Amino acid sequence: MSTFGGLDIARSALTATQKSIDLTGHNIANANTEGYTRQRLQVVSVAAQVGYSRYSTAVKGVTGGGVEIVTVDQIRNPFLDRQYHDENISYIEGLFDELSGTGITKSLSDFSASVQEVSKDPTSKDNRTNMLQNALKFTETLNHYAAQLTDKQTELDQSVSVVVGEINDYASNIADLNSQIERYELSGQKANDLRDQRNQLLDELSSLVPIETQENSKGQLRVTIQGNTAQSLVEHDTATSLVVLKDKTNPATGEANALNSVYWADGTTKTEITGGSLKAFIDLRDGNSPADIGVPYLIDQLNEFATAFSESFNAVHEAGWTMLDTNTGVVSKTDVSFFTSPKDLLGAPTTLTALNITVNPDIVSNVYNIALSSKEITTELGKSNNEAALKLAKLFSSTSIPDIGGYNTFIESFVGEIAVEVSHIENRVNGEKSLLDSISQQRQSVSGVSLDEEMTNLMKYQHSYTAAARMITTIDEMLDVLINKTGTVGR
Repeated sequence: MSTFGGLDIARSALTATQKSIDLTGHNIANANTEGYTRQRLQVVSVAAQVGYSRYSTAVKGVTGGGVEIVTVDQIRNPFLDRQYHDENISYIEGLFDELSGTGITKSLSDFSASVQEVSKDPTSKDNRTNMLQNALKFTETLNHYAAQLTDKQTELDQSVSVVVGEINDYASNIADLNSQIERYELSGQKANDLRDQRNQLLDELSSLVPIETQENSKGQLRVTIQGNTAQSLVEHDTATSLVVLKDKTNPATGEANALNSVYWADGTTKTEITGGSLKAFIDLRDGNSPADIGVPYLIDQLNEFATAFSESFNAVHEAGWTMLDTNTGVVSKTDVSFFTSPKDLLGAPTTLTALNITVNPDIVSNVYNIALSSKEITTELGKSNNEAALKLAKLFSSTSIPDIGGYNTFIESFVGEIAVEVSHIENRVNGEKSLLDSISQQRQSVSGVSLDEEMTNLMKYQHSYTAAARMITTIDEMLDVLINKTGTVGR
């Protein structure tokens, strides 16, 4: 190695060390930047240039040619990235939290108490009015929760459409970044900051729908939705959109073409959704069984209760007799329903549900139309007995009501089922969150910027730079002796 070769070695050391110092500063500057991945300079030693002329230096005495910068790499662990994408999922629990504190139990208890009270004095208008008011409060409570569930299902269906739009936006942005990364890296440099932006988008996308990624040797990225290997969401610089079509029958109402299904852009191939927020919205919107509790299942339970409650209560009430009221011309009559549902536009009765159950308008207009007597009352002196009222009161403690067993036991079971589901979801969310946090911490330990480590590196590079500079100074002094002072000794 010539003396001038030594200068070149020192120059390469200065260049590599300066670049390392600059890169360390870039890491420190982005220590708090979300999604940033720490970077390291990859260098290799330069092989010695061995000549084969008769004047070349002996091979055994050849040293290396210094250092060469290869690339700037991101410090990432692809396995941890894949794990993070797999576990980055969401679940919906807000609705169950709302219903777990349901007021149905309280309104049912108040109605039961008012029926007990009116059975003590069925002639009291105040007692009858109190029974009517609590009956109205009970039906309004059922109406309220059924309406909440119906609105929630509509909201969830809209959320499916919104999430699909977000997925399309992420896919488009990822495809655009793929194109930018490819153009940038044609120069041989790594587009690390662009790759950070892309990785962050992949993280966010994975919370909406489970994804799988594949990057080829040219850095071209393919993104697929799990369960859809035949179709890619992103193929390098091309994104394939998802679309929603209202072609699904609503399991809660039976209405055809009422809910959104997710398809690929062609509108004919359904997209398989196996996880993420999108799956959570769909499951909660469509779930219709004890093993898959969703809005339709809860609506069906409320409807079953409303139907069984009204049928059993009406059966006893219709067998009783109303009270005579000569002041208003109301005569004592039987076969009067207590609970009804509104009539349609043609005047025909509609199917009674939790959403439309109400008290008979004839009773609302006159409380003497509540049938509490077991016998017809023909004269004003004929006092109403309380036998029908007592039978109505006994219904609230009965455990043999067709289809539901008992009023209170069914509601307690319904509320308990919701509470169990809330607990299950919370446990699952907490478990997934703990796993996600653990994976995130492992990723950060690999990819995150440690200020202590960067400061240590900065000191190391500083000493390396000083040493390389000192080497140049030493060679300069040697050359000065060789050029300017050789042969001058003794003159």
